Amino acid sequence: MGARSSVQRVSPSTSADHQNRTELCILILGTIAAGKTTLFRQFLHFGKCKPLERKHYRHIILYNLWEIWNDIYVSCKKLRLNISDEKELFDVVTDSWFRQNLATETVQAMLDLYKCAPVRECLENQQYSSCFTNKMHFLNSLERITADSYIPTEEDILYSYSQTIGIDRISYRTPVADLSVIDIGGNKYSRRKWPDYFSITSLLIFIVDITKFCRIKSDDCFKEREDGEEAVTAFAELCSNITLKKSHFMIIFNKKDVFEKLQPSPSAAPPGGTEQSPTSDANTSLAVIRAKFLNQVTSRKIYQHTLTLLNESTVNATVMESVNNVARKIRAPSPV
Repeated sequence: MGARSSVQRVSPSTSADHQNRTELCILILGTIAAGKTTLFRQFLHFGKCKPLERKHYRHIILYNLWEIWNDIYVSCKKLRLNISDEKELFDVVTDSWFRQNLATETVQAMLDLYKCAPVRECLENQQYSSCFTNKMHFLNSLERITADSYIPTEEDILYSYSQTIGIDRISYRTPVADLSVIDIGGNKYSRRKWPDYFSITSLLIFIVDITKFCRIKSDDCFKEREDGEEAVTAFAELCSNITLKKSHFMIIFNKKDVFEKLQPSPSAAPPGGTEQSPTSDANTSLAVIRAKFLNQVTSRKIYQHTLTLLNESTVNATVMESVNNVARKIRAPSPV
């Protein structure tokens, strides 16, 4: 996910105060659509965003809605659902309406389509593998999101998706440390920039989209769509990097809620298993997936969390607490 480049200024401090504080540089990495920017936005404390700031995200969310309808249309055809009666409605919602002012005809077409039997069947079909794991949040809020007076909520912003292009960075102060948080894109081009920040990294947070291990492969959503094994390879390279030898590591297995809802498909190998030897138990599958990554770590302690980054309370109780622990360890004097 992408975000606006933004800097939150830290409050002034005296020279003595600065010397007693811990500086922590956090580098957030992962492959495409893993949830990097969701965590970045959690660091930004979006609960403090003003309506004018949230309004800037309206275009991104409407674009997401357009992508979702195109994804549903393609999926209906793949599932061979009869959508002949809905063709005119699909023509309206899959047109490039996001480039213009939202027309009444377009809004009504979306509302009508959402009630149609083929669309409901597609959304409920277990073989429907969508890139947009947060689609129901937007579809269930169609009337609110398409209203002329719509201003995105903090939750809408967290659920939105836009690929990170470039580098986003924020700096702010906590009671424990002065934090500098860097989010870099996960596509193959952006990964070339990762090493530029290794030398200043105190804590590397690698995010894994665990649902990529149980989706049917498709190229309809992202041109650079990757499966879970791509993330394993990227993480292994980070673990063996000499520059990161003294950095603390945290790995987050993200989208636990979606993962638990996905059931193994008879036409594809389920998570942690093969077509000949399926693994249908979610806990067993998670253990196998985690092992793929943790086996890459040999000589360091690693913080690990399996959760949903959209859940602010869970993030605060786990990820943020681990960040504070790292800051305390860095601040503590080394034993003589």
